[in-house]
Amino acid sequence: MTRFSWTLRSCGLALSLVAGLAVLKAEMTKFTHGEMQFKVGAEQYQIPLSRLADASYLSGPGGGKGLLGLVYTGVKPQGPVTPNARFAVNINGPGKYDKSAIMNFVVQTGIRGWNFTRNKDDCAINIIRADTSGVEGTVTCTTPVPFSEMKFNAKP
Repeated sequence: MTRFSWTLRSCGLALSLVAGLAVLKAEMTKFTHGEMQFKVGAEQYQIPLSRLADASYLSGPGGGKGLLGLVYTGVKPQGPVTPNARFAVNINGPGKYDKSAIMNFVVQTGIRGWNFTRNKDDCAINIIRADTSGVEGTVTCTTPVPFSEMKFNAKP
């Protein structure tokens, strides 16, 4: 095989990779609107979805499958810090996902925040709806956590 043949094959492979990445990027749904609601004791929190570019998304082929990452950030301090929450979970459409699917989960309402620890916390994320028009769901934990009645939504 000549050097020219190898160059053509290399170019073909590179073009295939670029085309594949373009398709994958096109299948990412970015979310810019939504909110998370939960209680800490008697205090109710409503935190809007972060408007930072690429902060909240559902990646992967359509049908609500892939990595769901959501970031919620308060617009003003409630006490010493601006409340925020974020999580990332691998999903395969609507359903209940146990702690093995949770990649990251953080809630902060005060100076000290709460971080999900897989070997200590028993939480589940229930995805009610997940598609290109938006996601919504709830979070439940059977181990002690500082929040309750958590629900969330996000849409493009």
